[in-house]
Amino acid sequence: MKIVYDESCLEFSVPRHPESPERIMRSYEFLKEKYHFIKPEPCSDEDIFRVHDKSLLNKIKSGDFSDPDTPNYPNILKHAKLAAG
Repeated sequence: MKIVYDESCLEFSVPRHPESPERIMRSYEFLKEKYHFIKPEPCSDEDIFRVHDKSLLNKIKSGDFSDPDTPNYPNILKHAKLAAG
């Protein structure tokens, strides 16, 4: 089994959310001896346009958005592109 993982996941932290850098690191440490980890490739902006319109991407890039499903945190676009890639 292969598990997709990138160390940059440790940068992503949302207050009061169960996913945290500590939880990700503990999971990685537990699983690294049993499974093969591969690094994700970020998706392109063109791939994002297949599911989101350009105006949303422009708002995310500028930091001028508010959405309950997409928190406005530093590097959120980087993390989203890795997750989608």
